[in-house]
Amino acid sequence: MPPTDPAAEKALKELLAPARPEAVAVAHEAPAHPTTPVVHFARPARPLGSGVDLGSRFASAGAGVGGFGTGGGGGAGWSLGSAFGKYVGGLRKVGVDVAIVVDATGSMQSIIDDLKRRMDDLAATLQRLVPTARVGAVAYRDRDEGKGPTGPRESEDFVVKWTDLTFNVKKVQAFFNGLVAEGGGDWPEAVRAGLETAMRQMKWRADAKRVIIIVGGSPPHAEDVPAIRKLVSEWHAKGGVISTIDVSLRLHEEHERMMHRWLYGEELKQVSPLPEFYKELTDSFGEIAHQGGGELLTLGQDTALVRHLLVLAFGPQWEKDVARIARGM
Repeated sequence: MPPTDPAAEKALKELLAPARPEAVAVAHEAPAHPTTPVVHFARPARPLGSGVDLGSRFASAGAGVGGFGTGGGGGAGWSLGSAFGKYVGGLRKVGVDVAIVVDATGSMQSIIDDLKRRMDDLAATLQRLVPTARVGAVAYRDRDEGKGPTGPRESEDFVVKWTDLTFNVKKVQAFFNGLVAEGGGDWPEAVRAGLETAMRQMKWRADAKRVIIIVGGSPPHAEDVPAIRKLVSEWHAKGGVISTIDVSLRLHEEHERMMHRWLYGEELKQVSPLPEFYKELTDSFGEIAHQGGGELLTLGQDTALVRHLLVLAFGPQWEKDVARIARGM
């Protein structure tokens, strides 16, 4: 009989012995609490320009039930219990396409400069809420044979030019950076050409919310009005929206203040009322917006163009919600 190893036999007995029951900790069932699903907004796809921390802005803004979450700008979420939260949740499924159609004639330089400075903030905020949002731009002037009011143009000659809808805001930023306000010696401008280009040249997504926003300080040519009405009607019938921003009040205020400084070397204390002929622009842009299912907004010296654009991108019914997000823009 072979010798045995006491240590080995002891180990074997321990292995074959019935296992001792071990205590298992069972968690007490937590009382049920109603919960609200939360939409979490994606981090920006790129660094935000001008040192803007939109994450901290969102966290401090607050937004209905649940509010925004904090987290260094990355994990903010809006409660789906709020009406705007549900609306944004729906847009995130289908996307948003926004075309900014801007008058690029001589008086519009300050407006174009605004777009140059704030396009990055506009797109970053839009894509924070709806990561699948795209932005495009159209610039229109007029059919004036390449002549400015004082001579040949200093910039490229065009009636209309555009950059297509894109997720990459740098392309739209570059478009505005290369834009110079020039030409358009008479009162009406080529609004029809700008609108038609946005509708027919850009690659719109069929299921996305499709928004065109016209930004201008002059009405369309009278002979173009019937064609514009037809374009707007067809666009809205297919689910698109057209809104307008009338910048004539800001341009009027800027012109009067500039002339007063030039003539008298001091600041103007009170701006005169807007001349009556500007009513033609207000009526025209108001009709386009009404027929296009959108809204006409007026831009004054104390209002922010970017905030107007955001409001019109989502819809004027969400103005208060957008204002909380776009605070300081």
